[in-house]
Amino acid sequence: MVTARREADADHRGGREGSVLGHRDFRRLWLSNLSNEAGARFSLLAVSVTAVSVLGASPFEVAVLTALADGAYLLLGIPVGVWVDRWRKKPVLVTADVVRAAAVLSVPLAHLAGALTIYQLMAVVAIVSAAGVFFDTAHTAVLPALVGRSRVSEANARLQTTDSMMRAVAPGAAGLLLTRVAAPVLFLFTAAVSAASAALVASMKVDEPRRGREERDPFWPAVTTGLRFVVGHPALRTLMVSNAANNLGAGMLIAIFPVFVLRDLGVSPAELGVANAIGAGGAIVGSLVGLPIKSRLGEVRTLLVTQHVRPLAFLVLPLATVTPIAPVVMVALNSFAVAFVLVVGSISSTGMRARVTPHHLMGRVSAASRFVTLGTVPIGALAAGALGTWIPHTTVLVVAAATASLAAVAMLLSPLRALRNLPQRWEDEAERAELNETVNR
Repeated sequence: MVTARREADADHRGGREGSVLGHRDFRRLWLSNLSNEAGARFSLLAVSVTAVSVLGASPFEVAVLTALADGAYLLLGIPVGVWVDRWRKKPVLVTADVVRAAAVLSVPLAHLAGALTIYQLMAVVAIVSAAGVFFDTAHTAVLPALVGRSRVSEANARLQTTDSMMRAVAPGAAGLLLTRVAAPVLFLFTAAVSAASAALVASMKVDEPRRGREERDPFWPAVTTGLRFVVGHPALRTLMVSNAANNLGAGMLIAIFPVFVLRDLGVSPAELGVANAIGAGGAIVGSLVGLPIKSRLGEVRTLLVTQHVRPLAFLVLPLATVTPIAPVVMVALNSFAVAFVLVVGSISSTGMRARVTPHHLMGRVSAASRFVTLGTVPIGALAAGALGTWIPHTTVLVVAAATASLAAVAMLLSPLRALRNLPQRWEDEAERAELNETVNR
């Protein structure tokens, strides 16, 4: 009865009527998430331009930076899921934000002092990556306690949609700022929004009952629980494999992009900023047409189409070396196409994982999925860095597109290929599993 009362209270606070954004504390989490994602996009551009244009980094050093940006998911992804499911989530969120703010603030300070090195940049990227693993896992796992179990899918969809929009739009805003200031100064924005995020999360009221040691699964079985659930579920397994293939190609693209654009094409940092700003329009267009496309094709089919189109968007960039069009225009077209496909695909897939996952496994399932899907980014980045020392960068970009195309192959070979939308029975199975867990506590 106590559990049911807590859930009822949470649902009441969230307001069963209307949008979950009407929930005051979720709104603060949503703003925190928005701030952090914007800051992450600013620092991603800042790292690339600072490494290439300020520190003169080699292609392999840029690849290492890209690998470190998501490398923490390979090292910490699954155990963090277990720890977060055991801990109170709010302190985890606040601590992650404070650590992130302190780390990125060191970059502009070192730059002003003339002491910034590529090794400090690598260390900062690694620390921010680790903090991001804790924050990303906790901000998903806290939702049942924050908004009530009945609103988790909607709340998770809101967070994912915001993530996708910021990944597409924030680089444009960062690009515009880059036309006015030096790249290391962009880190000040990331530090500021991380501090603001910490304040927002600290002000949330979350009813998080602490689980006793007797209620916890042993550590190592708990470590594998999330991964076993993902592998055993047809929808989660397919999404994980497909996203892993796409991110493997994306990791290659991200690693070689700054070297190819700034050195091979001769685009200036200011021109890159303008190209990113123009490219952000793809996200806006994608947000306008994403829902109509999803309604017409269905969520699964829309996702399948975007998996086919994304590699074509990747190929726009290497075409800059063989077309008479100005390189900066091709870079803008590439950014526009990638942002458009990203947003349309994200609108379609938003909330899928939350709808078919029992809430008591949310942290572990989220961490296991990110461990695999984001863990392929550093692998792709290091592969691109190694290849870039032996073969032309245009060839590396073509290999990246070919690698990303494996995502569509994974979808076509899965049980999802014949579906329009996820079956209701998978959501019902998740609800029954959660009910059984609640009864057995």
